[in-house]
Amino acid sequence: LDELQFMTGVLPSVQGLLSDIRANSSVGIPQNVAAEAGRAVSCLDNRKWWGLPEALEAVVWLSVPGNQPDGADPWGQLERSVAIGREQGMALPAMLYAIAAYGQSDTAREKQAIKAVAEIYNQNDTAGRFQILNEVAYSQAQYLSDRIWMEAEGHRTPLIALGSFPGDS
Repeated sequence: LDELQFMTGVLPSVQGLLSDIRANSSVGIPQNVAAEAGRAVSCLDNRKWWGLPEALEAVVWLSVPGNQPDGADPWGQLERSVAIGREQGMALPAMLYAIAAYGQSDTAREKQAIKAVAEIYNQNDTAGRFQILNEVAYSQAQYLSDRIWMEAEGHRTPLIALGSFPGDS
């Protein structure tokens, strides 16, 4: 429980920084907060916690200039984290992938990650007592999806259509 509380406490600090970056740093959250958060979760077992610790670390590498170690592959690390999350029925790593792609203006990766969130969320209740975290991931992915739909079609994501996009067959 202590590890879960620690991890879910670190997650909003990274999300807050990413939101502030998208808002042209209007709040002024110091970027070192996210860098410290990314390093802090390295003490957690990545497999035990659905790939989330390494997903957080990769998002920080992509979002905070000069923070990525030499030879690091943040997109590859995010993909591995999503795969672990998928195995265990946890959508949070895919949601972080989507947020990172949005922050990098990589719409193709963003759509891929939103689709992964929807697929993982719609699996049987494999997240068990941590299903609330899947709800958080779903809500965040819904926001990103709605933005894509609004730009293309002038309306939000159609009901129960998370993971589909304008122009999909």
